[in-house]
Amino acid sequence: MIDNIFKLKISESNFFKNPEGFFKKLYENSKLEAIEIKGEKEALVVLTKSKLESLLSKEEKKSVTLSQAQEVLIKVKNKFKIFNNLSDSEILSVIDNIKIVKYSKNDTITAINSLDEHIHYIISGQCSIFVDLLASKEVATLKSGEFFGEMAYILKKPRTATVKAKTDLVAVSFTIRENIIAGSEKAYMKLFHNVNEMLANKIVEKNSRS
Repeated sequence: MIDNIFKLKISESNFFKNPEGFFKKLYENSKLEAIEIKGEKEALVVLTKSKLESLLSKEEKKSVTLSQAQEVLIKVKNKFKIFNNLSDSEILSVIDNIKIVKYSKNDTITAINSLDEHIHYIISGQCSIFVDLLASKEVATLKSGEFFGEMAYILKKPRTATVKAKTDLVAVSFTIRENIIAGSEKAYMKLFHNVNEMLANKIVEKNSRS
């Protein structure tokens, strides 16, 4: 972070002969950004206040740069009913453990009866859905642009199906953050409203079939 700045390099012994003089030089020379005091084993770098604030500002900007997985999720957010009416920043405040995962053909992504609450969005490839314990009879195929696992979080119940990669597959995987962080209360209110709406629709669908 401090390699590419204009600094005055001096030895530790020379610095302590006239420390006030060197500090005066640092703060009076508008081009000078730091003094590097070199000891036998280590070097101490003293920065001007303006340079320190500038570097910290850059680091803060880096820290809010979206990961590749977050960028993908934000682009496809409208596919998820659970994120209805949530802004990009609100979505990022309620998700956790987001990453891009690569699976080889026949890899198990989720297993029936597991308590996994990850939600998966398929970037490329296809996966097979099995509802029998041996995962021997495919009942559905999901492809790029589709997702699964949302109901596992909503219902808080074990998985009702096994999902395997039908081809090599790349997906975005994430969970919903369990602990509400400060400042995200409004986002969680919207999230829980969406969850309740989805549960109500599921009950209506179930009743209509019976």
